[in-house]
Amino acid sequence: MVSCPVCQQKLKLSFTMLVGSIVVCPKCDTDLRITSREPDQLEAVPEAETHNANAKPESYA
Repeated sequence: MVSCPVCQQKLKLSFTMLVGSIVVCPKCDTDLRITSREPDQLEAVPEAETHNANAKPESYA
């Protein structure tokens, strides 16, 4: 178990996730990068580094 560095929500990482993988905290919706697996550690990903950080959602209407 590891805690979100933003809201302290406890998260359980799958054993198949590798260092560098991105996960999203279900409580605060923050993108988190796995920085270590032994022990598990996470860091918040700056919004500028997230995919399409400045993009607006597409409209399918």
